[in-house]
Amino acid sequence: MLPDSLALIPPPPLAGSTALADDQEVARSTFRLRDTPRFALAASDYDLKLTHLTSDFFLRAQHPDHQRGFSLSVHVAVSRLQ
Repeated sequence: MLPDSLALIPPPPLAGSTALADDQEVARSTFRLRDTPRFALAASDYDLKLTHLTSDFFLRAQHPDHQRGFSLSVHVAVSRLQ
């Protein structure tokens, strides 16, 4: 059974509240990141299509720095399925 996301996420801030002003300021502060590598990474992280997720997973798995940890993760995951 999936969790009730409405119970997990608080309601949006009320109009005119300090919380809303804080949210808006945080949003404005991110505008300067547009057209930077960090913004491109964030946009890529937001892409939740299966093809994107799996390609990222397999790219990491093929990277030499991740091979050992990847092998261990796959072993643990497969052993839990058995």
